[in-house]
Amino acid sequence: MRLLALDDPAAPPALAVRLAADPDREVRTRAAEDLRLPSASALTLLDDPDPTVRRVAARHPALPAATLAALLRDPATAEDAARNPAVPMPVALWMAAC
Repeated sequence: MRLLALDDPAAPPALAVRLAADPDREVRTRAAEDLRLPSASALTLLDDPDPTVRRVAARHPALPAATLAALLRDPATAEDAARNPAVPMPVALWMAAC
C-alpha cells in the first residue's frame, strides 16, 4: 500500500519525505522518483545503503546544481546524473559531443 501512496496526485510533499525514510527499499526508490520530494530528502537518498535508491536519487531534478555537478564528475554516478532533467542544455550537449 505504501508503494502506491505516491500515485495519488493529491498526495502532499510530506508523504514523499516520510516514504523516503521507509525501511522498504522499493518504497524509498518510489519516493526518490517523486517530483514532490524536496531537495533535502533527495540529498539524503544519495547516501542510501541501497545502490538502486542512490541511482534513482541522482536523477532527481530538485538536487542542487553543485551536487549535480559533483555527481556528473564522479565516474560512479555520472551516468545516472546525466539522466537528470535538471542538467542544463549546454552541459547535455557538451556531454553528447564527448
